[in-house]
Amino acid sequence: MEAGMRCPSCSNENREGARFCDSCGADLDAPAAPSPPQPAASERLPADVPGEIAGRYRVKRFLGEGGRKRVYLADDIEESCEVAVALFDTEDVGNVVQARARREAQAMRKLGDHPHVVSVLDTGEEAGSPFIVSEFMPGGDVETLLASQGGRLDVGRAVGVATDVTRALEHAHARGIVHRDLKPANVWLDDAGSARLGDFGLATTEGRARVSGGNLVGTVAYLPPEQALGEAASPESDIYSLGALLYEMLTGRPPFSGDDAVSIISQHLHSDPVAPSRINPEVPEPLDRAVLELMAKRRDQRPAGAAAARERLGEALAEPVESKEDPVAPNPLDRLAGGVFVGRDREIERMRAAVDSAQAGAGSLQLLVGEPGIGKTRAAEELATYAQVRGVRVHWGRCREDDGAPAYWPWVQAIRELVRDSDPVAMAWQMGAGAAEIASLVPEVAEHLDIEPADLTDTEEARFRLFDSVTSFLVAAARDRPMMLVLDDLHWADEPSLLLLKYAAAETASTGLLICGTYRDVELGRHHPLARVLGDLGGDRIALRGLGVGAIERFMEMTSGEPPPRGLAEAVHAKTDGNPFFVGEVVRLLASEGRLSEELPVGTEPEIPQGVREVVGRRLDRLSEGTNEVLKVAAVVGREFDQELVVAVTDLSMAELIAAAAEAVAERLVTDLGGGRFSFSHALVRDTLYEELSAAQRARLHERMAVALEGLCAGDPDERLGELAHHFLAAAPRGDLAKAVDYAERAGVQDMEQLAYEDAVEVYERALEVMELMEEPDEDRRCQLLLALGGAEASAARFADARRAFGRAAESARALGRADYLVGAAIGIAMLSEAGRVDHKLVALIDEALAAIGPERTAARASLLSAKSQELYWIDAQGESRELVEEAIEIAREVDAPTTLAAALHRQIFVPFGPESQRERLAIADEMLDLGRTMGDDESVLRGHAYRMMLFLELADIAGFDREFAAFEALVDQLRMPQYTWQTMAVRSMRVLIDGDLTESERLAEEARRAGARAEQPLASQYYGVQLTQIRGLQGRSGELLPAVRELAERFPGIPAWRTALIRLAARSGDLELGRRELERLAPDDFSVISRDANWLAAAALVGEATATLGDARRSGWLYEELLPYEGLVVAVARAGGCGGPVDRILGLLAGTMGRQADAERHLRAALEISGRMGDSPALATTRADLAEMFLRGGDREQALGLLTESLS
Repeated sequence: MEAGMRCPSCSNENREGARFCDSCGADLDAPAAPSPPQPAASERLPADVPGEIAGRYRVKRFLGEGGRKRVYLADDIEESCEVAVALFDTEDVGNVVQARARREAQAMRKLGDHPHVVSVLDTGEEAGSPFIVSEFMPGGDVETLLASQGGRLDVGRAVGVATDVTRALEHAHARGIVHRDLKPANVWLDDAGSARLGDFGLATTEGRARVSGGNLVGTVAYLPPEQALGEAASPESDIYSLGALLYEMLTGRPPFSGDDAVSIISQHLHSDPVAPSRINPEVPEPLDRAVLELMAKRRDQRPAGAAAARERLGEALAEPVESKEDPVAPNPLDRLAGGVFVGRDREIERMRAAVDSAQAGAGSLQLLVGEPGIGKTRAAEELATYAQVRGVRVHWGRCREDDGAPAYWPWVQAIRELVRDSDPVAMAWQMGAGAAEIASLVPEVAEHLDIEPADLTDTEEARFRLFDSVTSFLVAAARDRPMMLVLDDLHWADEPSLLLLKYAAAETASTGLLICGTYRDVELGRHHPLARVLGDLGGDRIALRGLGVGAIERFMEMTSGEPPPRGLAEAVHAKTDGNPFFVGEVVRLLASEGRLSEELPVGTEPEIPQGVREVVGRRLDRLSEGTNEVLKVAAVVGREFDQELVVAVTDLSMAELIAAAAEAVAERLVTDLGGGRFSFSHALVRDTLYEELSAAQRARLHERMAVALEGLCAGDPDERLGELAHHFLAAAPRGDLAKAVDYAERAGVQDMEQLAYEDAVEVYERALEVMELMEEPDEDRRCQLLLALGGAEASAARFADARRAFGRAAESARALGRADYLVGAAIGIAMLSEAGRVDHKLVALIDEALAAIGPERTAARASLLSAKSQELYWIDAQGESRELVEEAIEIAREVDAPTTLAAALHRQIFVPFGPESQRERLAIADEMLDLGRTMGDDESVLRGHAYRMMLFLELADIAGFDREFAAFEALVDQLRMPQYTWQTMAVRSMRVLIDGDLTESERLAEEARRAGARAEQPLASQYYGVQLTQIRGLQGRSGELLPAVRELAERFPGIPAWRTALIRLAARSGDLELGRRELERLAPDDFSVISRDANWLAAAALVGEATATLGDARRSGWLYEELLPYEGLVVAVARAGGCGGPVDRILGLLAGTMGRQADAERHLRAALEISGRMGDSPALATTRADLAEMFLRGGDREQALGLLTESLS
């Protein structure tokens, strides 16, 4: 081992030539602290090594070190035997090392005695450093054994060691322990040569691993993909590491190599290792397959446990190796590794630092610059992968070369992608008042938010508003979760896009937004738009130049597994200037022609291909004409194809096809998947072949493929519905169009059953397109497809598209005179209805459907009445809305339609009104609970608990609230339903706010909003608005929320609580003019705009506090009389997402405004009693402050000061 190969950070011994630690990724070139000398047996021990440990273990000599511990051979004085003592170094990281020592000792004690586990004999602490005493393994570890054997072991010996390890793993896994760090240095050999597994310092119980997860642990050379992503380790993770260990014992090298830990991890995630036999010909092919099975990327594709792994290795060794009479020379392409990324060390380090900074709230602009093919996009992709692994969202915008691209095209793409992943309410909060401007740029915004795009005038002011709106949106979205925006090929961008980039880049510094742009510097003349902007753009420019000879050598070595011939890297560099694109093509071409290992004669230059398609074409030219024709047919099947189908379409025999496939496999153009299935080695190979076919040839082949596939299915097409639909649809306008539609519809149903909503949307849309080609399309079938399309789009959260599909279905239903289809369309749109506003078009459609089905009392009629009640609730809760939902409930009970009844009860619970309505609503909630339990409908049960929570809060019964919340939370945890998980966080935020912890409340509110956004729940943002309004009010920062709440008030006119919240915020923040103006808008006809329903109390309480703050005695009197019947109750908001405190506090403020001091004091003292009984700290503090203010106005300074002191405490 060369000097410097020991990691200065973790002391791991690394392979020769490594630049970064295989274990922790540290820079091996960094100066290392001097290591203490390693004494031979006869040398005196260093001064820092105790001669004796724990008064029992007399140290004899140093054995080795790693993982923050040094291991010594010692004599056990009491037992008169040699032992190994591991002494842990706790300097600087004491708690971490001590935890690791305890974990290792606990794990190994739990394992007890086992012939293939290194036994722990004793543990303790010496001078503050933990130690572990274990059996001494005289045979050393496997790492040392490999070094002594030239890097690899005989096949039998390697499998023997692996087999012993499986026995140790089987023993550990049976006791719930996962090792998590299997590698040569942790496998020891006893005096009989048997392997024993040791060093359980990273071991964890399987259950604990599933709970904790999230941390990357283990040694990267042997790291399972799931551990690389920070997921919980499992027994299957150890099986993967075992495969990597066996791979190294067989080949003399780990399965993947790289220049840093991340590049190796990337290969664990995405690349397949070269088969061991291609490196060591002594490895039989059956063992090849077994090793690669152990290292399957997916856990469920690995052997199911250590015993199964042992059995698989035994079978591989026992399986006879076929001897071929006419052996074929090994294909040199089989030795090429994929997923290699070399060089760019400094550039990647700078870019990763930018990602880390963005995560810490310090965004930036990073520009990757270089010539065509230099790897700008590839480097951006590498950075994007790193960002995604770190939990950063990534969105791409690609500039187009042609002049026909719309203005702001890269921004449109990126924002469109972001909008598609966002729910409307969250997006409304993030966009704020700039939504209309953004909608003018990205029409999807208008659809998502149901707003009219701004009419942008051609002025600088208008453009500033647009730039500011887009930038503010991106910054707000990145505040929710750090985000990386990649703008690729900026040299093709239009000038407005570049000016927007300049504006946005100036705003990234204190945000979680990282913008990464790429451009070709060689194409920038001084009049180029980008050249004009660059001077003011700022940002960090990272120039990419050609790879050096060393990097090219490294690429070739990592790809082929051995150093390139002398002079080849220099020749390639001289020809390509190190351009990565061309280097890669040269390597592949040389490998495909078997010349990669040949030394070039003096004066010879490698042939450089002009482009990727030329290379593919030249590789295809090496195949026979017959094989090329077969591959063209296979290309029509897709990336993957099976031999049976291709034979059915061609005139070839199976033997001829197999021969053609074998020829393509040998050239690495096709991969044999086994079982008669094949795959093109790269999508580009398939695309090249497919594009050589004319449109007519493609349609004809798709038709023949569809017919052949139908025959192969033998009347049972369910397993291949997707393929049948694809080929029949792709054959259009040829072939049987009716069958195309039929198979597409059936495939869509199957996709929906498999929760593949997006696939269903695509196939339904294609079926509808094909129907347009029919001379006499079946309108009834078309209407059914539109209804199915609407349902699929709704399930895929494509709400605007779903509404359009249901709307088209309604038009079709009218033409057909089909009342049932009309009902389906109306109910479909009603399910997408937005809270807080009336959809008058939907109401008209529901009325039309009701007229179409007639007066018969059916479940369909009940559903329509219930849906209409939901819409009218926002304008007439106590009138027609109440009558409709009550009639719906009556019908649902009559016809025994429990699902319809549950939905109607869900809508009815907000209708009862008045100070005694809580009992009536509790009865409705109880029925929902009982109905849900009877039907096995967990959602109805959850809703019942949620409403009971809210009602107990209104009744000031905090104990009852806590009981219901515990039941709700337990069921949510059990069901693990994202659409409810966020609600538990929101309610928890309210509950800790009652306890007075504003910081934790805000953290939980933010967490709830993010969880709700991920679950695509629009209500989550409204809950967040309620909670943030309360928190900022208590912090004295009400004015900050005025713009956002004003936007919500305009957006949801059917929820007057937002208008009343706006008035209160204005009054609290001192903007009395705004407060009075908004109060005047709300006050006409005795505040009749506030619906008399279950939400009235919250809205009236808000406007009551604002009216008192504004000093409006006349309106205070009216509000006092209206609220007086509610004394003794508490204001609950948003299904217990917010608590507004006792109504008596509002009554006290109103009475004080009217000059009725005795009533004011009585109500405020009642509010103090209720708040104290509930433990509502914010209400206690604010009510004391209110009462103190009243006493000050009355001249009683002593009582006022006492109350203020209590309030501040």
